[in-house]
Parts: sequence; C-alpha cells; structure tokens
Amino acid sequence: MIEQGEAAADEAVRPFLHLCLRGRWDPTALQAAGTLTTHGDLDWDALREVAHTEGLAPLLYPIVRGHNLVPRPVERDLRCFYYTNALRNNRLLRALEDVLCHLAAEGVAVILLKGAALAEAVYGNVGVRPMLDLDLLVPAAEVERARTVLAGLNYSMLSSEPWAGFSHRYRYAMAYRRLSDGKKRPFHVDLHWGLLNAPYYERILVEDWFARAQPARVARVEALVPAAEDHLVYLCGHLALHHRYDPALFRYYDVAVLIHHTDDVLDWDAVVQRAVDWRLVIPLQRTLARLEELWPQTVPAGVAQEVAGLQPTRAERWIHKWVVDRRRNRTSDVLLSLATMPRLTRRVRFLLEQALPSPAYMRQRYCPRRPGLWPLAYLQRAGLGLRYLLQGLR
Repeated sequence: MIEQGEAAADEAVRPFLHLCLRGRWDPTALQAAGTLTTHGDLDWDALREVAHTEGLAPLLYPIVRGHNLVPRPVERDLRCFYYTNALRNNRLLRALEDVLCHLAAEGVAVILLKGAALAEAVYGNVGVRPMLDLDLLVPAAEVERARTVLAGLNYSMLSSEPWAGFSHRYRYAMAYRRLSDGKKRPFHVDLHWGLLNAPYYERILVEDWFARAQPARVARVEALVPAAEDHLVYLCGHLALHHRYDPALFRYYDVAVLIHHTDDVLDWDAVVQRAVDWRLVIPLQRTLARLEELWPQTVPAGVAQEVAGLQPTRAERWIHKWVVDRRRNRTSDVLLSLATMPRLTRRVRFLLEQALPSPAYMRQRYCPRRPGLWPLAYLQRAGLGLRYLLQGLR
C-alpha cells in the first residue's frame, strides 16, 4: 500500500514537472503549472524525488526561480542541486579545456558529443545539464595520437585489452579516467572514433560528421559540435541502443531542447534521411513519439506523420530487438559483433582474440595474485562465456 501511495504521488507531480520543463520555450506552460498549484495539493517531496532521480533538479531551478511556482524550501533545495551541479560541471569543463588545448596542439580534430556539446552550446548554462563524463569524437586515423595526449595528461584506460590494439580494431570508444587533486570525483573521458557500439553502425561515417560539424565556444576554447541533424539522430540511437530507452526525463529533454534551440535551421528532411541511411528508424520513431507524449507540438505534425510511416529494414529490426529487448551480457555482445562485422577474416581474428587473450591479459584479469595459474584461466573464461550464453537463451 505504501508503494502504491508513493507511485500515485509520483504520477501526480509529473504533469506539473512536464509543464515547468516546457516553460523553457513556452511561457504559457508556466502559467498552466501555476494553475495546478492553486487547484490541487502537490506532493513536494515527491517532486524533489522525481526531479533528483531523473536528473532534472539543476535544470528546474532556473525555470521556477522567481515565479512562485514551488514553496521556498523546495526552491532552496533545487538551488542547492543547481549550484552543486554547476560546480561539478565547471571542474569538468576546466579538464575539458586542458584536453582540447593539448589535442589541438597535436593537430587532433575533435567533436564534442552529448553533455559536453549541449551544456553551453544548446542549454546556454553549464549548471543545468548533469554531466558524468566528457565524450570526444576523433577521426579513426587520429586515435593513437589522441591516446598519447590523454596518457600524457595522466588519463588511464579503465579496461585492459585482450591484445594490443584490440579496442581500435573492434570497438568504437575507450573510457579513460584521471584522478583529480584533493581526492575529489575523478575525471572521465570517453574517446570515440565511432558512434554506436556495433559493427553494423560503421555505416555512420565519422568523416561526414566532421565535414558538417559546427564551431562553438565551449570551456573557453574554440571547439566543434555536431550538426544539429546528426546530433539529434545520434541522441535517439544512443538512447535506444546504449540506454535501452532509459525513462529518465533528462535524456528526452536533451532532444526536445535541441529541437527548439535549432528550430529555425533544423532540416527535418535531413533528419529523416540520416535515420534511414544509418538504420536508426526505430529509435527516431520511438523517441519522437515519446517527446510528443511529454511535450506536444515539439515535432511538427507533418514530420511526426512522416517518421511514423517509415519502414525499418529487417536487419535493423533484428538488431534493435537483440540489443533492446534481450538481457545483454558480454557473450551476447560478442555474438552481435560477429553477426554484423564485415569481412570473414576480420570476424575470425576477432573471435580468436576474444577466445584466446594474451597471457599478460589473463594474468592481470583472472589471477593477479597467482599469475602462474594463467593457463587455467582460459577454462574459467570459457565457462563464463557459456554461462552468459545460457543466460541469454533463457
């Protein structure tokens, strides 16, 4: 009964929250939100909880500030979330400035993705959008130089490789971490040379992204951000294939704010064509449909109808079902890579490197305390792979 009451309180505050968020581009929505507060008892504790868990508390404060939409204690709490997030993001952006300057000195071209590209260039306020890491896209030919730069700045890879160069050959991003001074939260950088983590999506050509990228001033330095059409379709694809349509509102709000920020110049024909070419029709359909549920008229009616009528390919349907509707594990990801990777020789080499990692990797990963037992670790690795496979089949 308590859980049902909490769920009811949660749902009661959502219309108010949605109206407040819409108020960023529609002042009449704030008036409607004010009407809700005068005609009903809102559970302000539930509002705090929803705003916090869905990453919206920092964003909500500048919207409601000074409008008498929430009680003063709630506004004070939102203000605390806002300034805490602003402080954290400013630390991240100082780290980003350092990385960008060193990459530029080495002649490495970079496009910022997701939060790093949205916070200043789209939201216009570094304090409102939560950022856990910095996502940087570089051309594949410049990955090694970028890795050298990060290593020189004391960033280390978060995961080891079965064989040297494995990530560059078969993956599309590497996660790095640098411990900050004073034992504060470490800085994380995700270095990308591809957009989505499956060989099927190598069809998204990074060179084209750089040809269409737009200049922007981020973290006090000149940087590149994606063309709005590229970023919109990518955010939909990332939400689907990486986050499996995580219901957190801030992920959908990213797309909505991007649409409204670029409303005068956004080329919807190009958006539709990118989704078709990149085989991201289903993510675009589902994300835009969700936006219309949350914030009606965000998508032009004609565009919404056209997108809803698109027919994804059979391969896209299969991959989407495999990634989104099944429980993912390492074995399922390996099988997906094998099924969608071009060229037989590449698939064979990938399978061998996965099945038989280097002795150094086996010692470090499976038996760091007893490195002499590394040959037996291959049996352990095979057993884990079989277990994951059986879990996936169930």
